[in-house]
Amino acid sequence: HPVLHSGDLATAAVVITRSMSEILDVDRVSFWLYTQNQTFKLIDSFNRDCELHNSGNTLVINDYAPYFKTLKDRPVLRIEVSNALHSPVHCLAQNDIIFHSPGALLEVPIRCEGEVVGVLWCERKTAYRWTGLENATAVSISLLAANAISAQQQQQISAELIKHQQHL
Repeated sequence: HPVLHSGDLATAAVVITRSMSEILDVDRVSFWLYTQNQTFKLIDSFNRDCELHNSGNTLVINDYAPYFKTLKDRPVLRIEVSNALHSPVHCLAQNDIIFHSPGALLEVPIRCEGEVVGVLWCERKTAYRWTGLENATAVSISLLAANAISAQQQQQISAELIKHQQHL
């Protein structure tokens, strides 16, 4: 989709979450990014049941330390039943950020230049066993999300260069 390379991350996130929910046949897809001030910001969440997008929510990283402590070390997290007490997402389920039991979660970190900059969450309301193909598809979509983030960063850099050039 051309918007993925436009530098408009908010619109790209809408396309990514909707498309991912349809491709993987999941109930909700959420696109989160780290921010400069130690928070995690919801860029877009698409709820397939009601065909609604949501954005702007933030999580304070220290409030969900059990989840964020291991996020950068995980390639992909597949949870078939989200009520697992010892899973890294338990604190998210307790606070109604992800679906409650017996929901399933497929988490894919978004990496730019080797660093985790965000995450895509694919959620089902019922228990579900994720397939290897679904896992690979989610990883591929996370690469598209990384490209959209890079396009936004390039656009910001270009705008700064133009601004400095005009100032000179």
